[in-house]
Amino acid sequence: MLAAGYAWWLPPDASEHGESIDSLIVIVHWFMALLFVGWGAFFLYCLFRFRQRAGHQPTAKLPKAKASKISEILVIVVEAVLLLGFSIPIWGRVRGSGHVPKPEDAMVIRVVAEQFQWNVHYAGKDGVFGRTDAALMSKENPLGLDREDPEAKDDIVKNNQMHIPVNRDILVHLSSKDVIHSFGVPILRVKQDVIPGISQPVWFKATKTTDDIRLEMVDTYRTNPKIAHLLIDHVAMAEYKGSDGSVLLAKGDLINEEMLTTLSSAGVEQIEAAPRVPTQIACAQLCGLNHFRMRGFLHIDSETQFAEWVAEEEELLAEEEDEGY
Repeated sequence: MLAAGYAWWLPPDASEHGESIDSLIVIVHWFMALLFVGWGAFFLYCLFRFRQRAGHQPTAKLPKAKASKISEILVIVVEAVLLLGFSIPIWGRVRGSGHVPKPEDAMVIRVVAEQFQWNVHYAGKDGVFGRTDAALMSKENPLGLDREDPEAKDDIVKNNQMHIPVNRDILVHLSSKDVIHSFGVPILRVKQDVIPGISQPVWFKATKTTDDIRLEMVDTYRTNPKIAHLLIDHVAMAEYKGSDGSVLLAKGDLINEEMLTTLSSAGVEQIEAAPRVPTQIACAQLCGLNHFRMRGFLHIDSETQFAEWVAEEEELLAEEEDEGY
């Protein structure tokens, strides 16, 4: 997560429901910190009080332990309050059946997980998903989409790249081709297990674009080539020039070890950078030996950006059709 540009605490919140979830997380952490200090102090007390020493004789009598019983009852009460007063109501508001967006009012997307990628399927202009057939599946056609089907000709399929418009309800139908995966988007406070053989819906609404989130995650880094691993998939958030006025690193350019060396040699000591795509899709389930490779990129676009992306994909589909693919 740190490599993605996240800080030590919670990542930025770009979801409609994230505030209530974050509040619950904060309360749980304070409660767990209190428990940690309390039980730690009790442990140290026991180590000192019941240490081996001359003249001390052990006893076989059962201790009354009223204080520990009272503390255990208090822990149960607090946990019940967290569950009944916070967790369940939040779940009801966010994931209750009455809050599922209607397909006609939302953007419906299919996401099919497999080792080790996310296959994203858009219905196209007609709003109807084309026919798929397992017999047609291949490396080039991971969903087995039948392009001969009239309803499939305008369908858009992407690997590990998902585009959604901001401030619009998104309804995602999740499924898996092989093992259990977990669709996780930390910035949207979304996590849902994906079970083979089951189509699992998950829905959300993003309130910030990827560009907005990137601006929130700008940080200052030293131009030390040794920290290049911390800047993987990061871009410059300002322009940096050499002593002769030439541009060494333009705003928006990817940063790598060679570039850091060049900047350091030119006397640039610090740069401002942020993750290229901070809104990432992670697999929160250990799904195999190459689990670390299963990372997708969620692009939260403005209406204009999303329309431009759709137009580009439609143009590519038209070219492929003309070439006979």
